[in-house]
Amino acid sequence: IDNDDSRDLDQLTVAEPLAGGAVRVRVAVADVDALVAQDSPVDQHARLNTTSVYTSACVFPMLPERLCTDLTSLNPGQDRLALVTEMVVNTDGSLAGATVYRARVRNQAQLAYDAVSAWIDGDAPLPDAAAAVPGLREQLVLQDLVAQTLRVRRHAEGALEFQTFQPRAVFEGERVVALREQVHNRARQLIEEFMIATNGCTARFLAGRGRAALRRVVRSPER
Repeated sequence: IDNDDSRDLDQLTVAEPLAGGAVRVRVAVADVDALVAQDSPVDQHARLNTTSVYTSACVFPMLPERLCTDLTSLNPGQDRLALVTEMVVNTDGSLAGATVYRARVRNQAQLAYDAVSAWIDGDAPLPDAAAAVPGLREQLVLQDLVAQTLRVRRHAEGALEFQTFQPRAVFEGERVVALREQVHNRARQLIEEFMIATNGCTARFLAGRGRAALRRVVRSPER
């Protein structure tokens, strides 16, 4: 699930119900490192760019376009390499366990935030790409349930929620004709909660093995 116009698909999610109400969640992140050797010309190119830059008009990718939108992008119907974080989430949103491993994955459907969220809220039918895949309707229901459970627990533990205005330019050709607010909806929350949980599992995985990692520390606000 990503933006309508996304071409560099970097994550997949799948959930599996377990006995007792727990759910096994797998989050797969594109394994770009598998195709970009350290100190290779492509690696040096990416180091110079530092990051991809996303604007309403276009994307300025960190990697050459064929890599970021094709060879390392988790495109529908294509086998791709990924780094998978597997988590078991209890009914109260706590984690019963987690592990990280490499895998070969296949995206079954490319979906968009707004369309999925409209369906979850009962305002629109299930997107065609989801309706075409047996079991995907149930997947989305289960993933949304787990994400909201994680969200409730995270807030109960003191997480802060910052609401910011995120405008997006609407183009007709090369002309900006309007600004549209990017709504933080249920589908965005689904991916957000899974990725936050994945980040925590990855940090603990690295720390438990004595490996170095970069972290962004958000301090308690003064007021």
